[in-house]
Amino acid sequence: RGAVELLSCPTYDAIEDNAPNLLFLHYRKVDKLIHLLSKHHCPSIDHTIWRKNEASNKQSISVKQSKKNNETVVTLNDWLDAKIDLMEFALN
Repeated sequence: RGAVELLSCPTYDAIEDNAPNLLFLHYRKVDKLIHLLSKHHCPSIDHTIWRKNEASNKQSISVKQSKKNNETVVTLNDWLDAKIDLMEFALN
């Protein structure tokens, strides 16, 4: 869903018919595009791109499951993967 439905044949036909200033780009190529644009439009600026992973210092969220004398700790993502069908049933 989502992008598959949004970028359908009629959408591409509309883009081709109207010829807007539009660019489709893989997200990994954004740095190259920014560098290229800034090189031509802002030549006096340092073109070094700095990245910082803001999430690198975050602690992972875990779920503790207890059954009698047995405790298990799993990541939230693993727990959600295991419970997704039940949650979908309960929320629908």
